[in-house]
Formats: sequence, C-alpha cells, structure tokens
Amino acid sequence: MKVSRYLLKELLVLTMALPGNLAFGQLDSLQDEIKVIARPSLDSIVLRWAPTNVNAWINTVKNGYWVERYTLVRDEKIVLPAERSQLNPIVIKPKDEQEWESLVQTDKYAAIAAQAYFGSDFEMDLQGADIFQIVNKVQENEMRFSFSLFAADMSVPVSIASGLRITDKNIRKGEKYL
Repeated sequence: MKVSRYLLKELLVLTMALPGNLAFGQLDSLQDEIKVIARPSLDSIVLRWAPTNVNAWINTVKNGYWVERYTLVRDEKIVLPAERSQLNPIVIKPKDEQEWESLVQTDKYAAIAAQAYFGSDFEMDLQGADIFQIVNKVQENEMRFSFSLFAADMSVPVSIASGLRITDKNIRKGEKYL
C-alpha cells in the first residue's frame, strides 16, 4: 500500500470532463465512467485512463477528452481559490487513421488498436436490422472496445495514439493537485 499513499499524497483526485457531461475517475455507479491511474515521478505525473464500458468508449472516441488540473496546495498552504489549468490545448482523441500507419509498422499492438478504431463494418445502420444483426453489432463493439484498451495497456505509444494517456510535466514540488 506504499504506492497508494504516495499517489494520494501527490494527486488527490482527477476529474475529466467529457463534452456534454462529467465523468469522475472515482465514481461508483452504473453510468458511463472513466477510470484513471496516476503515476507521479520527480519531474511529471503520467495519467492513463480508460472508459469502463462500450457506450463510454464510443462517446469518447467521438468527442474526446479534456483534462483539467486544479492546484489545491502549495508549500503546505491551501490555494484559495484553487488554480485551474487546462492540460491539453486541444481535445484528446484517437489519432486519425493516416497517423496510425507509421506506428503500425513498428508496434504490433498499434495494428490491434487501429483495427478496433478503423476496421470495416464498424458503423452499421440498425434501422430495419433483425435481432441477430443487432446482437452481432453489440458483440462487435464490445470486442473493439476490449481490444483497443488491451492494446493501449500493452503499449505506451498506442495509449498515446488512442488518446488515453497524457504526461503533465508542469508540476512543482510541494504542490498537490485535483
């Protein structure tokens, strides 16, 4: 539990805003959620996150992520009001298909993720579809979701290309962030 205490000391809670709604990294509910892992080091904090279900994954692939940081404590003094900063200047989304091509040449997990994001039959019109087509579509989306997250877990470059990782290098010793 040494790591947990250290993480709690350095990063209290992370909040990620999704366009249209908020998802909190530590909520326990049946709603779409984003789960986050923070890895602090001396010069940065790496945040790696993932949606918890297919619906959240589809929504975030389409709309992306905004990551905000609030400085709550500086040199053992509470910062009032908390200082807000945006960690990403543009919305974080998976890279375009063309941007994956070079990564696919050097990283076997990139091919898995690229297929999950851009493989054929990803979009399907469900109007007029029979129940078997709908079930197949749901299963296909679940497989794409699972494989995309697996590939991001296995490869740092894939997690970055998937829009599921950011490194905050603008940190200071003696500060605590939300």
